[in-house]
Amino acid sequence: MATSSTPGSGTNIPPTHRFDAVATVTDAESADIDSWVTILAQDANGEDTYDNEKAMIGHLEAKYHLVIDKKTESAFSAQNAIKVSLKTLGKKNGIANFLGKTKIAADHRASYPYHSIHEKDENERKLCLIRLTALNFASLREAGLKKESAFVCAALRARWILTGAYSVSKYDSNAAYEEVLKVDRNHSDYGRIVAAKTSQDIVANLGKYAAEFKTEYSHEKHGMRFITLHAENLWAAVEHCFRVRNHHFKNQKEFYEGYADLYTRFMTAAYEGTFEWPAGVEMYDVFRIAIHPFKLKALPVMTAHFVVHGKVANAAITRTSGSPCGNAAITTAVAALDTMEAEVWWPAFKRAYSEAIEAVTGFASQINDDKYSFHISAGLYGMTRKNTVEFNGSEISVEEAKSKVSLVASACQGMISALESAKAERLITRFALQNAKALEKPAAASPLLALRITQLVTASLNSIGASDDIASAIAGALPTLDKLQEEKVRELN
Repeated sequence: MATSSTPGSGTNIPPTHRFDAVATVTDAESADIDSWVTILAQDANGEDTYDNEKAMIGHLEAKYHLVIDKKTESAFSAQNAIKVSLKTLGKKNGIANFLGKTKIAADHRASYPYHSIHEKDENERKLCLIRLTALNFASLREAGLKKESAFVCAALRARWILTGAYSVSKYDSNAAYEEVLKVDRNHSDYGRIVAAKTSQDIVANLGKYAAEFKTEYSHEKHGMRFITLHAENLWAAVEHCFRVRNHHFKNQKEFYEGYADLYTRFMTAAYEGTFEWPAGVEMYDVFRIAIHPFKLKALPVMTAHFVVHGKVANAAITRTSGSPCGNAAITTAVAALDTMEAEVWWPAFKRAYSEAIEAVTGFASQINDDKYSFHISAGLYGMTRKNTVEFNGSEISVEEAKSKVSLVASACQGMISALESAKAERLITRFALQNAKALEKPAAASPLLALRITQLVTASLNSIGASDDIASAIAGALPTLDKLQEEKVRELN
């Protein structure tokens, strides 16, 4: 094959490639390109200050696969994977082990620096970041992504690779497939980009995409500055979303708004209300296409890694406590019960169902103390899925636990319906109606029980005239747990 004298040329480099003629990059533009990769860091809350320390899932189509040059891929394959115990991280306040001066945090910092381990030279690290961004920008533009989304996704991929995500996914023994394209200097499309020795030549060899690349990297709203400020919190947002919803992002019409709202609230909290999603950048592209090739286990591992090095916002750290997907019938019901404790009727309700409330609270506690084992996709995290919880000294299935929860949820739902009616008739002035939605799903397993409670409580409330007697009226109306169970058996039959 003939050689070429164009920028980045060398032996066995294809004379042409898909991106047409080599573009021109001025010295000033080259200096600018170099300047925005001087730091692979951000402060924890994305402030404008920097320091040098600073499946149940579908496959991505091949056109969206991550592109990595073979030198970088080999270097990360040769190094030890970043290690984080998901057993430890998955505990109720497991993230605390990765904060401050704890032994786990200190050992992690000593073993796994924040920046790329394989590139000790700062200039080489910068060049690697530019190359990876350029490779993925060209690939994603060819795949049809808009230039705004293509740049953000490409730059995020490059940053995440160099901070360790690729080495985590590379060592994921549960990875049955790869969403990675490995290229070298002989590749027909990307060979010149791989072979280029300077940032100027890397961008020049983008050809028809060079001008777009130069514009996008310096864009005020979504350029490399955006990546530097937000990359780690964006990663933590995906970890949170998958843990609580079991998907990176669902783009179908009926799901889009819910996922977009979750991510918007997460990032807004992380930046204390000042975050603005950049126009022209598609959420689906960032929260699925950009991150999907790194595999599921990398999400919590890298989140903990970023936390250790102080790169994740406090609000994002708090959200590592979210309950694992697949257990909402238990965890959501218990969360709703917690918010009802201030209600005037709660003491009477708790006395009537103290054993059941204690049991379901215990179920939720066990689940939230081992989040990744109880997750519906535990196997993709590299964990053995747990299907039982402890009850009165013995184990019962999670499904049995959900059945017990449905009794309490139905009683709560019946209470709420009765109190709604009482409020409408001005027998009472306030109650916990806001919790009804959270209890609807677990209560749906026993709809007639909820109706029965409603009837009993409503009749009792209608028989009194003074609001001071509400608690005693409710206490007298509530059937025992044994009666509830008898009602459920009749309901099922």
